[in-house]
Amino acid sequence: MFVDITGMLTMLVAGLGVFGAYKEKKWPLIAFFLVMTAVVVVFLWAGISLVPFSSQVKDRLQVYFRSITPLDKASSEITTVANKFQYLLHCCGVYNGYQDWGGKIPLTCHCSAAYQNTPKCRTVSISYEGFWVRRAEDSELQVYSEPCAPIILKYLDKVFAVFTGAIFCVVAVAAIGMIMSMTLCCRIRKRSIELGSASSSDSRKSEVPLYIEAFPLTHVNVPQEY
Repeated sequence: MFVDITGMLTMLVAGLGVFGAYKEKKWPLIAFFLVMTAVVVVFLWAGISLVPFSSQVKDRLQVYFRSITPLDKASSEITTVANKFQYLLHCCGVYNGYQDWGGKIPLTCHCSAAYQNTPKCRTVSISYEGFWVRRAEDSELQVYSEPCAPIILKYLDKVFAVFTGAIFCVVAVAAIGMIMSMTLCCRIRKRSIELGSASSSDSRKSEVPLYIEAFPLTHVNVPQEY
């Protein structure tokens, strides 16, 4: 619904500018200029405000991520969400990798066959009691080496970067519209002044005295002396 309304308003504003340019009318161009000015101000403010807002969101997420560890002691809702992220992003843990799970390493941390023996995975030793140790006699397991929190924050940076780029693209287009509408207004004003001066000069030329119209000048023959 919001996208439809935005599209209709955009088409209406663009049509207003095209109408003013085609008919050489100043008021549609002035209205178009004012709308583009408002768009530039609003979107520029939004783009500038998005930078500190993104930093605040990232800081709060980092505090939250650190508060949910260790994951083996977290609630079932948190562990369910963590498993979903681990499955989708091919990561394990929050910041400390598999160690965030203590001795209860879920299957979503296990490397798939496509990633085994690659830098995406790391080999760790686990005792049969379920506690992580580094002894050769214990069973070895390949788990994802990257923690999930930095990956999520990277994706969040990309999202904010896309939004910021889109906002400043709109600002650039609106600024171009402002310049074009103002240029057309100046040209229309200049043309109206030229036409006004031309019509006034033509009227002055047509205001010929009546006596000249009644008695036009003729060629006078001067008699020659013999």
